[in-house]
Amino acid sequence: TKTTVVLQTGGALRMARAGLALALGAAFSSRPALEDGSLVMPFGPGRPNLESYWYVLLWQPGRRLSPVQQAFRDWIAEAARADREAFGA
Repeated sequence: TKTTVVLQTGGALRMARAGLALALGAAFSSRPALEDGSLVMPFGPGRPNLESYWYVLLWQPGRRLSPVQQAFRDWIAEAARADREAFGA
């Protein structure tokens, strides 16, 4: 399996919409994909208050994640939880 890392948000969002990747990006740049339902946030409501997020993790609705993607999702969730605790959020 080949791993690809995309550092440009627009490209990452296009890859996620095509079902080729998960995308981690700024909430403001993800808003259109969240509002039109082409991508979803796995850790929150279907239509989140994006002002409460700095970054969002996205993928296609109903997409089954690979074990590697699940591990990344779990890791990023734990890192976010630890940050919230550390900063009292």
